[in-house]
Amino acid sequence: MADRSGAQESVTKELAHIQLSELLEEVQGRIERIITGTRARVDALLDAVMAISSGLDLNMTLRQIVKAATELVDARYGALGVLGPDGMLTEFIYEGIDEPTRELIGPLPTGHGVLGVVIDEAKPLRLADIGRHPASVGFPPNHPPMRTFLGVPVELGGQVYGRLYLTEKHDGAEFTADDEVVVRALAGAAGIAIENARLYAAAKERHHWLQAISEVTSTLLAGVEPAEALDLIALRACTLVNAEYGVIALPSPSVHDDEVDALTVAVCAGDGGGELRGNESHLRGRHPGQPSKTGGRAPCTDWTSTYRRALASALARPWRYHCVVENRPPVCCC
Repeated sequence: MADRSGAQESVTKELAHIQLSELLEEVQGRIERIITGTRARVDALLDAVMAISSGLDLNMTLRQIVKAATELVDARYGALGVLGPDGMLTEFIYEGIDEPTRELIGPLPTGHGVLGVVIDEAKPLRLADIGRHPASVGFPPNHPPMRTFLGVPVELGGQVYGRLYLTEKHDGAEFTADDEVVVRALAGAAGIAIENARLYAAAKERHHWLQAISEVTSTLLAGVEPAEALDLIALRACTLVNAEYGVIALPSPSVHDDEVDALTVAVCAGDGGGELRGNESHLRGRHPGQPSKTGGRAPCTDWTSTYRRALASALARPWRYHCVVENRPPVCCC
């Protein structure tokens, strides 16, 4: 009897050992799969960031970021909204929606609804059902259905540049905390790309201004005819602000600065601007020689009325020459 009991105990221990070994093997297999999957994901993320960092074209770089984000978190749709200085969306780059569908949907989002929540709160947002969020305003006609949602801010050094959005995980599951980590890393890369692009654009603009100033200065020092110098100034001003037309209006040389009450267009730059040559603008509603309080640039819409108002504003400065530049749209007056 004792032998039988000992044999049963031995068999039980052996079975327990086998079960434990199988369990350990299963756990080990799961751990290896998790590690392998995580490692592969990290490698893919690093590859994406390296590819993004080598890009020089901002639009192309942002498209790469959106595409990489959708692939790494297995999302059907992705988008990146870039914010302007006023906090409103200025660009909306998307992935997963073809052009025919996008045209049927109509205008691109402007930052309302759940997208606006991510913009306003400047923190990640994960939703199991975007339609159940209190801020949801629904989708326009012809828009593909979307349920799961992940949105993260695109920021750098506390400066928010936009938002990166992902929707519709392919397996129908919700986005995870790991997904959020991956997308936040890509959003950081997007912030760097946008910041670098803006710094480059600002440096390029300063370079162009310095070139124009140097060219105009050299022309003036060369003692060319005033008309030639003014033509160059108007032309370079139009080029620098990307304007279609530019004019320089002059007061009568026989009138003292304090008594000037009208300007006459002497120089026109740009196609079609010649018709303004010789036009006179009387400065109404302003004392002759009154200093301008506006200065700088002002957005305008109507050429004729804007032209007259801008000349009136510019005249009062203690200079004999004033430049007004128009751009359609928008219109700029300098």
